[in-house]
Amino acid sequence: MNKKEFIESLKLIVEKRAITSEAESVLSQYKGLDVQFDLEFISATKTFGSQYGANYVGGYSVSFKESNYELEMIVLFEAESNEQVESFKIGDRINAEVQYLAYDGLYQKPIMGKLGAHEDVMGHEIQPDTQEETLVDTVQGSSIGPEKSDHTQSSLDNSAKVQNDRIQTAKNEKTPEPIQYAQPATNDTFIQSSNNASLSPTHQQQGGNKRGLFVLFFLILIVCGGVFLLINHFSHSSVKVTIREISSGNSGREFTQIYSINGVDIVEAKLEYLGKSPKLPFVGKGPNYNWKTRNTDFYTSSIKNISDYKLNLESLRYKLKKGKFSGTNPQTVTYLKSYWTSTEILPGQTTTRKNNWVWGKANTNTLTKTYTIRLAPNNKSSIEDDPIFLPGETSSKTFEVAFPIKFIR
Repeated sequence: MNKKEFIESLKLIVEKRAITSEAESVLSQYKGLDVQFDLEFISATKTFGSQYGANYVGGYSVSFKESNYELEMIVLFEAESNEQVESFKIGDRINAEVQYLAYDGLYQKPIMGKLGAHEDVMGHEIQPDTQEETLVDTVQGSSIGPEKSDHTQSSLDNSAKVQNDRIQTAKNEKTPEPIQYAQPATNDTFIQSSNNASLSPTHQQQGGNKRGLFVLFFLILIVCGGVFLLINHFSHSSVKVTIREISSGNSGREFTQIYSINGVDIVEAKLEYLGKSPKLPFVGKGPNYNWKTRNTDFYTSSIKNISDYKLNLESLRYKLKKGKFSGTNPQTVTYLKSYWTSTEILPGQTTTRKNNWVWGKANTNTLTKTYTIRLAPNNKSSIEDDPIFLPGETSSKTFEVAFPIKFIR
């Protein structure tokens, strides 16, 4: 038994999508095998349960990718390594000696135990966007359903709260008490003489009432005027987005939709289902796994500017229909530039993402991608009848366009 045989057995199991009993039967001969790997950090969750050894309780279960062999694995760290694991960032690489413990048939990954205290951190040799795409364009099995194994279940980490409490306590100890100033027993010496002092109380009260009514009437006029201006402003410049569907098909996987603002057609959003294979060659980045052996759905999405305004893609937010999304959320314009032909959409132009991909462990799920689009005023916004911008208004407005990417096994 050696490292090469172990890796070949793992690849064979993943390619054949072997059931848990078959995988454990093949890999049982490697239990206790120590292997050296170059590992790239993906994510980490706290370890619960002692089925793999009491020494791992309270530590972290860390997902890594072995770049040299295109394999993913889960490595259990002891609690004494928590601080080190919490410092990992997506794309960090380490060289570590690990020991084979078991095989997770649900997520099709080997479970390894971290050995020794020595490891070499290799840094950000891979851009974070590459790994983020794996997270965000994937319906992660670990976030769906109740079938999570003990080592992959997540919970709140109280260590951060304890540290914050300590910091707050230290601040409280160092913060001096505010100086208390004694108030004078009487302020008689500050009372000024007044001509009104010679008037009778009745006359003083009548004069005060008249002044009070005048001030109240004046305040009412100011408030009513302000409310009127606000209503006029927002009724003219508010963003009211409507969506109408032009066509749909393929069991809800495809559509063409028109997004309008205040009655003006702004964009045409189109989603096309490609099937289990992408459009080749890839434009931008592609999956960092073998999509031919992993059940994957591919889509093409496009946004066409059918207005007279200039548009810009600003950000991207993800949401899973089943389970909780665990990737980077939201993504910024820097990330979008890696996958779309352009993030600036001039009037009449179309920007396209040639290949969206999604895969998961469950039979079905939907990953909805919602894009924030910024709409800038043009020269016509100086006229009074612009339906979106006030005359002379220079600030941009934003609206959202959503693409539900369905995965069906």
